[in-house]
Amino acid sequence: MQPPPPPYYPPQPPPPPYFHPPPPPPPSSQEHQQQQQQQQQRDQKVQEKQERQPKKEGNNQTRRHSQKRRSGPAPSITPPPLECTPEGDVVIRAADGHRYRRSVCVFIMNPHGRFLAGRRRDDRRVLQCVQGGATPHESPIQTAEREVFEELGIPSTQLRLVAEIPPPTPAETRNAISHDPRAVFRYNSKSWRKYGIKGQELYPLLVRANTEVIHTLNFSAVPGVRPEFCAAQWVTLEELMQYCSPSKREVVANMCAAVAPLVLRVLSEEGVMPHVDSQHQEEVHRRSDGSNTSNNGGMAKGRW
Repeated sequence: MQPPPPPYYPPQPPPPPYFHPPPPPPPSSQEHQQQQQQQQQRDQKVQEKQERQPKKEGNNQTRRHSQKRRSGPAPSITPPPLECTPEGDVVIRAADGHRYRRSVCVFIMNPHGRFLAGRRRDDRRVLQCVQGGATPHESPIQTAEREVFEELGIPSTQLRLVAEIPPPTPAETRNAISHDPRAVFRYNSKSWRKYGIKGQELYPLLVRANTEVIHTLNFSAVPGVRPEFCAAQWVTLEELMQYCSPSKREVVANMCAAVAPLVLRVLSEEGVMPHVDSQHQEEVHRRSDGSNTSNNGGMAKGRW
C-alpha cells in the first residue's frame, strides 16, 4: 500500500516591491525664517513661565543642585546696629529690661598693692578710679587704655593687664545672685535719665603700673577732652570705698570685693605683703553686703 501524496499548495505571488515615500520638499527661505521665529517665541514663553514659577525638585539633577545650595556657606546676616548715646557711647539692655551705658572701671595697682585714684575736679572730696564709656567696635581692654590716657596721660605701654574682673558667682554670694550676676556692677545715674538710660554698667579691670607713673600724670593729655581729675594719689581699696561718690558706694564696694581676692593672690605670688590683709578683705565683703562700718574705715585721720 502506497502512502498518500503530500498536499498541494499553489504558488503565492511575489510581494509587491516596498517604496519609501519621497522626502518632503525643502522649505523655502521665508518659511524657514517663520519656523525659527515661532520656535523662538515658544522657547521664550516657556522660559518666562519657568521664571514665574519656582522650580520643583522633581528630578535628580534638581535635587543635586538644591543640595549644593544647602551645603554651601550660610548667608551672611548683618547684625543690628549698636545703640549709642548722643556722645557715641554704647548702650546695652540688661536682663531687667532697662538700658545702661556700658563703661569700664580701671583699677591701676602698683607693686605695693595700692591703687591710683583721681580726685574729681567737680568735687574734690571724691576719689575714684579711671572710668569711661565704651564706643562701638571697642573691647573693654581698648576702652580702658583709651580712658587711662585721656584722664591720666598714662600710655598703654606703661600698663600691664592682669585680668578683667568677672561678677561674683551665686556660690560666692550664697545664692544671693542667681538671675543676673552683672547687676552688682550697675548703678543708677540721674545724668543719663534724659536719654532714657537708667544708669551705667561697669566692667572692672585690674592692671599693673609702676609707682613712679604718678609723677608723670597729665590730666589734659588729649586736647578737647574735658579733664576729670585735678590730682591723684595711691590709696587702698577701703579708701576707694570710703571716698567714692555716694551714688556709686554700693557698686564700688561690689567691685572692690570682686578684685580683692585677685589682688591678694597676685601679690602673694610675688612675695609682697599687701595692704589688703585678711581683716581688710572681710571688711570689703561686709561693705559689699551693705552692713555698717566705722566712719574712718582704716583711713588715716587728718589726711583730708
